[in-house]
Amino acid sequence: MPETQQEPSVEYVWADVDRWMNIRPFTRQEFSGQRPSERLMCISCGSSSGYDSLCQTCRTQRVSCANCGSRNDLYEFRGAFRCYDCINPIMNYSTDVLSIKRWRPSSNSSLYYGIELELSNRTGNFRKNAVESLKLVDDFAILKSDSSVRNGFEIVTVPTKYSKIAKLWKPFFDNIPKGLVGYVGQAGMHVHVTRNGITEHGIRNLSVFLNAKDNLGLIELVSNRKLNRFCKQNPYMTYGSKPAYKAEDRYTILNTSRVNTIEFRSFKSTISFDRFLRNLEFVDASIEFCSMSDTANLTSAVFCNFVSNCKKRYTRLSKSIDRWYKYHKT
Repeated sequence: MPETQQEPSVEYVWADVDRWMNIRPFTRQEFSGQRPSERLMCISCGSSSGYDSLCQTCRTQRVSCANCGSRNDLYEFRGAFRCYDCINPIMNYSTDVLSIKRWRPSSNSSLYYGIELELSNRTGNFRKNAVESLKLVDDFAILKSDSSVRNGFEIVTVPTKYSKIAKLWKPFFDNIPKGLVGYVGQAGMHVHVTRNGITEHGIRNLSVFLNAKDNLGLIELVSNRKLNRFCKQNPYMTYGSKPAYKAEDRYTILNTSRVNTIEFRSFKSTISFDRFLRNLEFVDASIEFCSMSDTANLTSAVFCNFVSNCKKRYTRLSKSIDRWYKYHKT
């Protein structure tokens, strides 16, 4: 009697599709055919999960949110699994970062920089990208909603000394979630600077320097965009002009409507660490230049010479403006 031909055994591997309860089997041959970059790790035990989220073993254990017990839309956050609603990564626009994060100035006379970086989610999982972004900046910033950002959020930091900003932000720029982009629509990067570290003379000179029509070419070069209605120039600004303290005046290139800070608003948003640091170098250089200069010398040419003499301090900025200055000088 002829032997019955047995079907070859197939070993199955379970892989996640969308949610952790919605799974389907893949053969070992199918799974091994994936590129290494597509074989993601289980966020619970570290084993290969095939696609994303949790492996079969961890799903079987029915992992749930550490706060509310929900088993849907889970993410690893602050040492435990939590659902998206409990993490609540994107706060209301009116939320003050200092009401969430503890911060005390080490010196009332020092300059501190607070940064707002607006980002949009062009592709990928929006919720996952928001949580991953918050994990990368959770020690010094929060995420907030902003009506000017399409399908995105803004990262808002606590005031930080200039010398420490690069170290704090580097992990974020090294691991930016896939799908996040910097410039969509009119999204920008805004830099707040404490007033205590700048003289009144310096603030008035900054207003003149940034609002001067003759300096527009230099400012748009560094800002990497044309000025728009959210960061417009006031060409009538003079040294003797009254500082603006009205909320409706805040959509200018230099917002002086706040009591404790001034705000640089011209920069285009970015996911480039190099460009991010260049923007900060421009802010620091502008403050230094305007604080030590006479009002009559607040021109692009004099500023470029100042930056050129401080190349070690403003490496990225000097590279950007050197070619521009040589072209306009001739």
